[in-house]
Amino acid sequence: MILLEINNRIVEDTLTVKFKNALAGHKPESIDITIADFDGVLFHISNVGGDKNKVRTSISLKFYKQLQEHGADELLKREYGPYLTEPEDGYNVSVLVDLEKVPSDWEE
Repeated sequence: MILLEINNRIVEDTLTVKFKNALAGHKPESIDITIADFDGVLFHISNVGGDKNKVRTSISLKFYKQLQEHGADELLKREYGPYLTEPEDGYNVSVLVDLEKVPSDWEE
């Protein structure tokens, strides 16, 4: 049996480093990576408009329309409301985090 994690380790580790560095006062670095996951899922983590303090994470799911039929948009608004942004071209959902405004309780 194949055991799949519910999160993508590369995405989680990348964002964790970004947030911890920001909270520690380190100078932000640019980022532009695309990560392929199980079942054709793609993640893209990048800076918006060259601003190293703005980190956008986008996800592309082949089956997103099916998720929308079951309330995915409402769930995302409830969980990520202030972070949701216009989806990046070719992606279904994007969230934007300003590294200058990372809440101290971001891990919760």
